[in-house]
Amino acid sequence: MLPSLVNSQYAYRAVLADTLGGPAGSWLELGCGHDLLPPWMDHNKEALPTGRWRIIGVDLDRGALLRHRGLAFRVHGNIERLSFRSAVFDLVTANMVLEHVEQPYELFAEVARVLKPGGRFIVHTPNARGYTTLAARLVPNAWLAGVANVLLDREQSDLYRTYYRANTGAALDALSRHGRLILEEINYVPSSPQLIRVPPLMAAEVALARILAMPRLAHLRACIVAVFRKPATVN
Repeated sequence: MLPSLVNSQYAYRAVLADTLGGPAGSWLELGCGHDLLPPWMDHNKEALPTGRWRIIGVDLDRGALLRHRGLAFRVHGNIERLSFRSAVFDLVTANMVLEHVEQPYELFAEVARVLKPGGRFIVHTPNARGYTTLAARLVPNAWLAGVANVLLDREQSDLYRTYYRANTGAALDALSRHGRLILEEINYVPSSPQLIRVPPLMAAEVALARILAMPRLAHLRACIVAVFRKPATVN
């Protein structure tokens, strides 16, 4: 119905791969879970060039952390209070994590602290103004696990509390300035249909995605991929 409509993870992977293709270094993955990218993605096509990077993952979910096989080091901890020295990472990433952050100003300050001058912070997160997020926030908490399982085949162990305090362009701009980071790039990206298991609703969702393809409605798309940079010198 709309062949160009793919999951937003592919847009995130493209931006991440561009950075990974440059000079290698130390990479901190916030809320790393059990993989760098979802297991359903085609990892053989446009694979991430991770070989020269030292990847450190940090997560509060010890079980998911222990299942992660792509890390050089695993750290069980709170991403809002990072247990690392200042200016040690060339890259920090957060893939579908910011929506779960209770204190985003603290997180951005910590990211700015641990990044080396010139280092980048790449985020992929739901757009609080996107239709998928607006719909999800209408679902009562007691129903979330069942709805996620039926529509997205997600287990309850993969569901975490959401706050959506860093999930608009305005919020990300304010957070970057608070952390003294430069917002280099922000893209509002569509994603694959969430209602694929309910064909009549999926058809309506695809029709909506066609409308949101218009540039003036980009801010209403499902997800955000943004890139921040720590200045080479701090004024």
